[in-house]
Amino acid sequence: MLRLPDQAASEFNLDVYPGQLLLSPNGRAIAVMSSDEDDDHRSRIQFGRPGGPLTRLTADHVLFVDDDRLLVAIESDADTLLRFVNVNDPSTPLWEITLKLANARMAFDSARNTWQLLGYGSSLAFVRVSGTLDGTVLATREWPFRAEREPLEAHQPLWADDTRMLIATKTYRNSNDLSWLGTWAYWLNRFSSDTRFWTIDDAGVSELFQSPLEVNCEAAAEVGAPAICAASDGSRVRLARVNGDGTVIVLGQMRDYVTFDVGPHWITGWSRSPFAIDLRSGQLLQVSRRANGEGLAPAVIGASENVVAVAWMDGSAGEDVSLKVRLYQRSAMR
Repeated sequence: MLRLPDQAASEFNLDVYPGQLLLSPNGRAIAVMSSDEDDDHRSRIQFGRPGGPLTRLTADHVLFVDDDRLLVAIESDADTLLRFVNVNDPSTPLWEITLKLANARMAFDSARNTWQLLGYGSSLAFVRVSGTLDGTVLATREWPFRAEREPLEAHQPLWADDTRMLIATKTYRNSNDLSWLGTWAYWLNRFSSDTRFWTIDDAGVSELFQSPLEVNCEAAAEVGAPAICAASDGSRVRLARVNGDGTVIVLGQMRDYVTFDVGPHWITGWSRSPFAIDLRSGQLLQVSRRANGEGLAPAVIGASENVVAVAWMDGSAGEDVSLKVRLYQRSAMR
């Protein structure tokens, strides 16, 4: 179990409530993500230096590659516009390319300085695209998909290499019987789902295993790393790594519910209070939701390779958003 050090390395104020807080590897740049009120499918993203002016844009995903640059993905119905942006000069992208895939998940390989996108194409195929930080596309790999009961959008690519892809497919049992209840049908069927994990390669499709639990998964933010999944039985949630060959490594168990995001080397989220799991050591950091001695309560947690950030909210500020973001060095945690 990790604990926050008594003293933060630095802090700054933030006047917007973040749905997600992203950090560059050493915390020298930040990105604040929140829902775009004009577009339910995209996020409003503000990025820049901690405590400085933030640049606003509407996008689907961002991923820092170092303390000065980030990848930005903007999706349309069938394409993804990938931009490479410098934090110090965000008005002009370093480059941008349009890739023929949708529902893309980005990952980065810091050792090779290459990026990867997983998604699906308009030609009923799952797609993996990889490239370099100068905008060169190194490889595009497609695995044709045979439509059966579920549409292509029901399948979630989680991991891929040059030869195969791992995919999760969720279906809800007897959901049509409750369709007259509208949105309530989802909640009544929330724990009546099946999730199948399978791989696709040149030889075809191979089912690995199936779970009757409520399973939610995210692809890793690092190229080649295992996907992260949360499986709930309604009272407990288990977080686990799922490797490309289908092997499962349990990371821990939490009560009630979990919301989580997967970043480089960390899982961050909320389960009764903010938490983070260091994927390199498997250690858990849980921040008490009680207000501290300054009357500040934790609202959101973010993490990168070397830094953890906690956004603390001042409850006395009324309707005005007043957040104090404190950065903590990972090396100072015990």
